Amino acid sequence: YIFWLHRQLKKLGKTSLKPITKRIRSNGNVMYYFYTYTFSNFCFLHNDFYGNFPYKKRIPLNIYLFEELLTPQALAIWIKDDGGTQKYGLTIETHSFTEKEVDYLCELLFRKFNLNCNKNKTGTINQFRIRIKEESLKDLAILIKPYIHISKYYKLRKYLN
Repeated sequence: YIFWLHRQLKKLGKTSLKPITKRIRSNGNVMYYFYTYTFSNFCFLHNDFYGNFPYKKRIPLNIYLFEELLTPQALAIWIKDDGGTQKYGLTIETHSFTEKEVDYLCELLFRKFNLNCNKNKTGTINQFRIRIKEESLKDLAILIKPYIHISKYYKLRKYLN
């Protein structure tokens, strides 16, 4: 996945010139990473989603302007980055958003893609994640399969085989 992501960003001219770096951790696990430049033409996104609080993401008041950017490809990337398997569905980690913001995102996923979602508490006070229910996973798989890398198929188990 990291190699795919690097290629996608490189096509946009946004990645550093350095190649992907491989690091072997003390436990033997391999980690790959790369760095990107900061481009001032994307600062408006940062400002909208972080405001004056650089470590606390939020849903901006003008989110309706961004709704059209939530395409099947964007959803696939969101799931590849923040999605997780669950016995009865798939979760998208949204810990930094408020309960009301997670409710909004669930409603948006239903409105745009007809995905049946709800919020789940994470076990930490006032933290929530989105859970896409089992009955919507087949539709989700059809929607995002063209954009999901084979290394991430496990996130939708039987629906992407």
